[in-house]
Amino acid sequence: MWSLTQTVAIFINNKFLGNDMQFLHYISQDYIFSLPVGVEYYENLAAEQCKKFMEKSKRKYVYFTFSIDDTPIGSFVFMLYSDLLPLTCQYFLNLCTGYDEVKECYKDAYYINTCLHRIVKDGWLQCGGIGGFEPFQSDKNNAADVTIPDESYCVPHDRRGVLSMTNDGKHCNGSQFVVCLKPNPWMNHFYVAFGNINHQQV
Repeated sequence: MWSLTQTVAIFINNKFLGNDMQFLHYISQDYIFSLPVGVEYYENLAAEQCKKFMEKSKRKYVYFTFSIDDTPIGSFVFMLYSDLLPLTCQYFLNLCTGYDEVKECYKDAYYINTCLHRIVKDGWLQCGGIGGFEPFQSDKNNAADVTIPDESYCVPHDRRGVLSMTNDGKHCNGSQFVVCLKPNPWMNHFYVAFGNINHQQV
């Protein structure tokens, strides 16, 4: 029996060596052990692994780049729960690209060059106003006036970065969406959450 002070225990040929630091000392006697010191190496490695993960995932991903006076300040990558809420996620994707995959045509409503028009301190960010900041003010023939029902409340607002639709009442989800800045459990069963921030780069 060993009394451990670290969460790592190293055994060599069934003999207890010690923790990770003792293992590093052990291998440094015979080998030169070094890691790249430049942060770019680790950023590129993380980006490559993230890309591989997304390619293997059954879920869909989107990204938003935010700008101030046409100067990009950072990007967010969102993982969409397309396996749990396929209709909501497809509706959101259509607005991201302006292309309706079901009807196979381009629409006149999309998120490109829209404004982040509301920031609630320690609450959420609100974006996605198309045809004005209110989702129901534009021409009735505009795709921005399309609403969809509440598909499911299976995803809770239990963490920072949860992505959910705003609405004009039950089963009236428009184009606007919010990104939680903290857990907001009061939103559960009022707003349909369908994604989460997967990566951010500033």
